[in-house]
Amino acid sequence: MGINCSNCMNNKIPSNKDIKIDIGSPIILNSIIKIQSIFRSYIFRKKNNLLNYDSYNLYNQLSKKKNNLNGTNCPYKIIQKSNITKEQINNLNKLFPPLTDNIKLTFIKLLYPNNSEYSGEFNPILKERHGRGIQLWTDNTIYSGYWKNDKISGRGKLIHPSGDYYEGEFLDDCVNGFGTYISKKGGQYVGMWKDNLQDGKGKLTWGDKTEYNGEWKKGKKWGKGKFIMSDGSYFEGDFYQNCMHGKGKFKWNDNKVYIGEWKNNKMDGEGEFFWPDGKVYKGHYFQDEKNGFGELTFPNGRIYKGYWKNGLQHGEGEIYSPKEKIWKKGLWNEGKRVRWSVNEIDKNSGKNEE
Repeated sequence: MGINCSNCMNNKIPSNKDIKIDIGSPIILNSIIKIQSIFRSYIFRKKNNLLNYDSYNLYNQLSKKKNNLNGTNCPYKIIQKSNITKEQINNLNKLFPPLTDNIKLTFIKLLYPNNSEYSGEFNPILKERHGRGIQLWTDNTIYSGYWKNDKISGRGKLIHPSGDYYEGEFLDDCVNGFGTYISKKGGQYVGMWKDNLQDGKGKLTWGDKTEYNGEWKKGKKWGKGKFIMSDGSYFEGDFYQNCMHGKGKFKWNDNKVYIGEWKNNKMDGEGEFFWPDGKVYKGHYFQDEKNGFGELTFPNGRIYKGYWKNGLQHGEGEIYSPKEKIWKKGLWNEGKRVRWSVNEIDKNSGKNEE
């Protein structure tokens, strides 16, 4: 029979269920996707012609030269009264020092066709928002901070009606540079951004204490990083497009450890698996299963060295007995020994090994 014999239950190899990894589970992946989607769809919606002219459309509006914001037919009108309060303007001036680009600015209040309002500094020659200003949409989304050449650029803060907000660097109406995004539901990202997506080094945390700290690219975990799950399990190593991919270490909360190669969130390639009771497997994996050649050592000195398929001994192999201090060659089929010798049929083939 195979190593998982009736008198070796203490040395039982974990089943697939024991070693499955849940970093790709819908709960975890949806958490990061949800934070990103809220940020992009509610605050920085994609600039395309499918968008309605609504209260979120500032970024669409400002991004299109055909709107002619800087010309004589600018789509706004000057107003005397605004829903933006004096207190908000005073806080703006306290938090954001004047720009030092020597452009002469005036203070102005504007109303746009979508009924969003702007109060702040303005370049009267080029007819552009420039300097410190506040934009208020009809749904109470609000941005306060720096503007340059009629675009949100520099340091600022954008607050969504739900209470979610981003505070940090902007460039040309996009989040670019270092900044913090906080969701009222518990998610938080602190780090680098590029074109409204996490890009560079940053840390994302969830309310359940799950967190990822490492490198990002195009809004995805990509590069070196550490992912800690709510139960204390963690992976540290290489990521590619939100997946564990490359080389890395995974430690479960029950102290099982795998160190080796990964593909698409699965143990795949050469690796080592360590159990708390002292068992050690060194060899090849394919999609989370032992496949190919590998060696399994037990705490009592017993060793199986040979081939595996789908997590079970399969093909030629040999067992070392610490009591007899000898190696025995055999042939296995789906975890059961069918021969002691490749050239000799065993009368007890297929039975549990005594």
